[in-house]
Amino acid sequence: MQSKRASLYESLFNTFSGFLLSLIVGYFIYPRFGMTQSWGDSFLITVIFTIISVARNYGSRRLFNFLHIKGEVVWLAMRSLVYALSNRLRGTWSWYRPIYALSIALFVLIYIKDWYAFSIAFALAWGGIAMGWGDWDCVATNRNVAKPVLYTEGDYNGIQWLAEKIISSDAHWLNHCRVCLVLMGAYRAAFLLPLIYWCGWSAVGAFLFLTPMFWLASELGYYTTKLWNFRFMTGGWEHQETWYGVGIAIAIKILSLGV
Repeated sequence: MQSKRASLYESLFNTFSGFLLSLIVGYFIYPRFGMTQSWGDSFLITVIFTIISVARNYGSRRLFNFLHIKGEVVWLAMRSLVYALSNRLRGTWSWYRPIYALSIALFVLIYIKDWYAFSIAFALAWGGIAMGWGDWDCVATNRNVAKPVLYTEGDYNGIQWLAEKIISSDAHWLNHCRVCLVLMGAYRAAFLLPLIYWCGWSAVGAFLFLTPMFWLASELGYYTTKLWNFRFMTGGWEHQETWYGVGIAIAIKILSLGV
């Protein structure tokens, strides 16, 4: 995208070269149409039209730059809304999970245009969203600070074990769950890392963004439940899934920067 200063410099250069050409050509063309003028008059007329031309070129270029930025923002907002709703549906209906993973993989295919990348994204995205993580999210989104007597997340005992090494669940239950959610975010965002072959470091950037987003979505869910609730979004868990869908859309945008 061109800066304002670069737009101005380009307009000045183009117009100055046109100014000299117009001044010379006009001096010889005007008399042929019955408009005999001195060099001074030709110079003054050319200056007036030059000022108008500079303003027109600069204004039109800034307008198109603005429309380009606005279009990108609108497109990102629309995609965020779609993924927010889609991730919420994934949490509501288990049969929707492969469809959700497919939608992520399709965006990867659109940007990268490679079926191997599509297959990797689909397989890893589906694998990363197929299981639950109830205790940690309920604590973060509802501030349920009471540690359960039987604490185990089943399929994610590895994450639970690592989080215990960082912050003990007995020492601080809420912060322990926050660490678990960040580690869970890394697990679920892992589908982005193999895409470094096609997207370079933007795949790493998308991964680093999405890793803490799993926890941040829970924190946002806790606060937004106090502001609004409606059908299919009546609790912190539902809000978390919606915010995480927004994070997915932003991560895909980051990923596209390396294509």
